[in-house]
Amino acid sequence: MLLTDREKLEAAQQALDLSRQSVTELYKADDMILVEHAYDLLQPLVKMEQKLFRLLTVVK
Repeated sequence: MLLTDREKLEAAQQALDLSRQSVTELYKADDMILVEHAYDLLQPLVKMEQKLFRLLTVVK
């Protein structure tokens, strides 16, 4: 079964959602190094989410 472009984008969005949930859990850590890494990881995730949202609005 071949996936449509829309289905691929939706799968990517689900993967990003899971990634964001994992990174958010790092914020709850007691270790400040983990919290700092979570912040560093969150920035590229937010950019990817924004780009993916734009693509999803264009691709039907």
